[in-house]
Amino acid sequence: MTTNVLAPQYADGASPRAVLAREIQRQDPDVLALQEVTREDVAALVDAGRHVAAHPRWSADGVGAVLAARRPFGHTVTDTLQVTERTVR
Repeated sequence: MTTNVLAPQYADGASPRAVLAREIQRQDPDVLALQEVTREDVAALVDAGRHVAAHPRWSADGVGAVLAARRPFGHTVTDTLQVTERTVR
């Protein structure tokens, strides 16, 4: 499953995130690719038992991307991916 979660400043309150969380739980996909997530979103995925590989760069306002899976990842490799000045560690 993949979706752009929408950064909090663009989403219409917390409702879209709650709907997405229910849909993830309902469909229980093997792998999730999520864009425009917050660190709190990532923590919620971990709390739900997902294994997470986060994008190595996050925007200054704390928005990033993750791959999350039901089963642990094997070996993962990342690139710094600093494509613009907006991305920071």
